[in-house]
Amino acid sequence: MRTSVDFLIIGSGFGGLGMAVEISRHELGSYAIVERESSLGGTWRDNTYPGAACDVKATLYHFSFTPWRWSRAYPQQPEILSYMEDLADDFEIRSRIHFNQEVSSADWDDTQHRWRVRCTGGAEFDARYLIAATGQLHRPRTPHFPGAETFAGDQFH
Repeated sequence: MRTSVDFLIIGSGFGGLGMAVEISRHELGSYAIVERESSLGGTWRDNTYPGAACDVKATLYHFSFTPWRWSRAYPQQPEILSYMEDLADDFEIRSRIHFNQEVSSADWDDTQHRWRVRCTGGAEFDARYLIAATGQLHRPRTPHFPGAETFAGDQFH
């Protein structure tokens, strides 16, 4: 079964959630979010290494429509993820997120003027607009250097 929406957002990190809120706030139409993982949060869901924290001062690290009282100037990962989860709940976004649905194809239908999107989890959509909010920090790029393959300590990057 194919779901038809005005907007299909790929990704439930800051970009995807922010876009969903703006679509709702301005009553621009229906939307759905596809997320390849089983929970929302993007970078702040995935990066849980020791000391993971924001490198931008907290006063600048929230949406203007949902300010947050951060516990410190440079908040840590769990608090940022909590902000995102509260945002999704406050704006009733969570029910529109299709988890475990990685986009496998997105094709433009020139006759219908719609995107036809298929996901590996079986979901199918057609949408007037397709919004890629996939972020850039979700795939680690580990440097290669001599001896890395024999290093026995913890590694994270």
